[in-house]
Amino acid sequence: MMKTKISEPLKRGRLRRLLGKEYYRARRAVGWRVDALLGRKVWARQVKYKGDIGGKFFENVVFEHKTVILRKLAGVDMQLQENKRRNLELAIAHLYDVMIRSGETFSIWKNVERPTRQKGYLVGLVLEREYRVEERNHLIRQQFWGGYSRHNEIVQVVTDREGNESERLLVKNDAIMMYAPLLEDRG
Repeated sequence: MMKTKISEPLKRGRLRRLLGKEYYRARRAVGWRVDALLGRKVWARQVKYKGDIGGKFFENVVFEHKTVILRKLAGVDMQLQENKRRNLELAIAHLYDVMIRSGETFSIWKNVERPTRQKGYLVGLVLEREYRVEERNHLIRQQFWGGYSRHNEIVQVVTDREGNESERLLVKNDAIMMYAPLLEDRG
């Protein structure tokens, strides 16, 4: 069995994160234009109807989802929740009457574009956390019956924007090992 090592995420400064975000936004926008010029990909877009035929194409619901928009969150100003509701209303307006034809690609970002204050978007709740998973208390013990047992704990450590860390135990493992572990010979 091959083991894949997952490296820690790089710690980026505020300026580097901002520049990286702008770079990937610009790269995405250039990709949309190149796709259109070369005819590689056709993007789904809003369809403007002539006359009163709007909605006739959208009578069959394929998927529907409902979720609570306003939730009481510990330590979060409810105004941010109200702002989230307003921002969703503005974004959804760009998605009305979008028809995805066969062979077309749908992109929320291409239809909504950049949400800016000039377009009426408000400051909302930003979830920005870092987390890592750690293995702790790893023990291998020889048992009275001649075999070995293994114990470890897997913990998720979450760091918020202020640098405060909180931990959550994901799993506690206690196992009988079916093979002799590779232990140093202390003899």
